[in-house]
Amino acid sequence: MINLYQRFVQAQMIQNELELLDLEEEECRQLWQVLENTYNSRIIDAIMEELAEEDKVIFLEKITKTNEVEVVEFLRLKVNNIEDKIDLVVTKLTDQVLDDIRELR
Repeated sequence: MINLYQRFVQAQMIQNELELLDLEEEECRQLWQVLENTYNSRIIDAIMEELAEEDKVIFLEKITKTNEVEVVEFLRLKVNNIEDKIDLVVTKLTDQVLDDIRELR
């Protein structure tokens, strides 16, 4: 499955904050895995809200069976300003993640 978040997330900002927590390597790896899953879930949810019913099935097939370029091209055809909409979701989640990490320090 394609990791859509990688195109949008500024991972270095999150990594910099995580380094300040002085986590064990395994803890950091597990946390990144949770973050990746969270970003992908939120992005897919936002995309699904924008798609017509018949396009949802096509999107889910494409995201599991094709490459990122084909998925993005499909979304651009079906959803106006899809990058902006995904960017908004990612920005909100990143702000929330950074706030949560900073609370732990």
